[in-house]
Amino acid sequence: MRKLIIPAIIVFTIVLNAQPSFEFGQNYQIISVNNVNQKFPYAAFDSNGTLHLVWVHQSGSNLNVYYAQSVDEGYSYSDPVRINSHAHTVVAYIQAGPKIAIRDDEIVVVFMDDRTGYTSVYVNVSTDGGMTWGEDLKVSDQQYLVAYHNIGVGVDNELHLIYYSYNNNYSFNSVRYATSPSGLIDFSSSEPVGIANEEMEPCDCCQPDLVIRGNGDLYIGYRNNNSNLRTHYLVRKSFLSGNFQEPVEISNISDIVSYCPSSGPSLSIENNYIACGFHVSQENNSYVNYASLDSLEFSPAVNVNPGSAPQQNFPVVVLRESVIHTAWMDYRDGNSDIYYGAMELGATEVVNEQKINDDPENSNHVHKDPFLIWNDNNLYCFWSDNRTGNYQLFMATTSGDQSATITVDYGQDWNLVGLPLEVEDASYNLIFPESIEGTLYSFNDGYNLETSLIQGKGYWLRFESAGSTTITGTPVTELTISLNEGWNLISGITNAFHSSHIHDPDGLVIPGTIYGFTPNGYSEAEILYPGKGYWIRASNSGYIFLISNPELLPEECYIVPEVGPCDGICPTYYYNQDSNECEEFITGCCGVEAFDTMEECISTCE
Repeated sequence: MRKLIIPAIIVFTIVLNAQPSFEFGQNYQIISVNNVNQKFPYAAFDSNGTLHLVWVHQSGSNLNVYYAQSVDEGYSYSDPVRINSHAHTVVAYIQAGPKIAIRDDEIVVVFMDDRTGYTSVYVNVSTDGGMTWGEDLKVSDQQYLVAYHNIGVGVDNELHLIYYSYNNNYSFNSVRYATSPSGLIDFSSSEPVGIANEEMEPCDCCQPDLVIRGNGDLYIGYRNNNSNLRTHYLVRKSFLSGNFQEPVEISNISDIVSYCPSSGPSLSIENNYIACGFHVSQENNSYVNYASLDSLEFSPAVNVNPGSAPQQNFPVVVLRESVIHTAWMDYRDGNSDIYYGAMELGATEVVNEQKINDDPENSNHVHKDPFLIWNDNNLYCFWSDNRTGNYQLFMATTSGDQSATITVDYGQDWNLVGLPLEVEDASYNLIFPESIEGTLYSFNDGYNLETSLIQGKGYWLRFESAGSTTITGTPVTELTISLNEGWNLISGITNAFHSSHIHDPDGLVIPGTIYGFTPNGYSEAEILYPGKGYWIRASNSGYIFLISNPELLPEECYIVPEVGPCDGICPTYYYNQDSNECEEFITGCCGVEAFDTMEECISTCE
């Protein structure tokens, strides 16, 4: 539901042969949460075009996996829900956050968790479109530490799971592989893939990737560690075969480093080709190449941008329409940015380069964890960055300007209204065609007759009878509103916005003075609804800010308990919006109470 809209940077693009150039637009901040880090986004589209998104939600040392979905190409999202049934013990590393797979009506999420003392791999599944989630199921079967999981769905609807296994002394043991049959979450005993020998042992801190071809063949890309030579390899398991074949070298670029590079390869398959993106630590550069799946002989590696100096890492690739699309972290300006480029199969240069994150040049912000996905001829890039303070989730697409449609109800006679979207013509007789002519009034120490609406301002408008109007335009998720001392008429952003999230750095808003209006009269407003106007009183002149509305929780999550006049001891549980966690509160047994149990509070608000 939430996005920070920042004007897109105009970039110079080079048109690919026989391929339309892609240009990423404005950045959207999604699912904003104060005082929390949100990292490692990972997404999948289902056959209906619904986008399913998972990420790590970190509050202090507590890590959890959260999920939300979008039915409008990433513009708005459902209220986030925590997936892991056992709270606060999730483990995540760079490139090794939660992964998601869609199998028929099942949404399967796999993640790491150390609730038993050793990190293990767990899955949780939703069978009702992400509305509810079950109990966590441990799916790794090794005695000691396991990590670096990945999952995919095969042509036979089996789930294919891989992860790394370690010994008691944390030395590398093996790459494990297990499957779960169609219609069941019942993984087989894991088997070693067979690539953990002297010459081909994987780098034990580098995430592997897994892709499955349309004919059922499975491919694992990984980085090895042969006496500090950290080359990238690919291993194939043919459909219905019981064994993995001998690994093949993805690139012969020498990469000798004595430390763990913590960067694994990215794979993508289309038809008879496989594309790869990988990082060479010795040069601190990122590369892409490809191979025919018949020969598995990889083309010479191509640097994503030789001119940006040795400062690129964590490339992710998507192969579509014979073009390798890649996004990576780039340090050419100091702190990391997210860059994009593309290369046709057969080409020797990555072109159409552009910076995806659109905050100011040479900022001190850090942008990381890029994830690239394709749907309906458009690219979607997700990442996390700290431009708002904590690490938050951002998205940009190549699909052009997002649009939204909002229905605004109104009553007979006078109503307080506002403009919830950016539109080409904001004349009131177009926005509210059933309104009475000559009845649009703003307020500025007195009423003023108007003909058009401005975002952020509130207005009186009169109607002969009750009804509704439908408004279509570009979403507005950030507003700076000027207030005068005394009473003001304002309106909100495109999504419902809780008044407690108004950013009021100068303390202008007098508590308890935000009012809405209905045919029944005035009432104090906790939520600013799109298309509605509100009175607000300020102690002085200045500005307030409505920025990237945090998720609108159920109303009971905003209840603040009170002791009351009684002397009893009655515990209640409430959602603390400062810590974003449920906490206990002792009332006197006749005060304001919230939830009866901690479990009820967590399931409703966290």
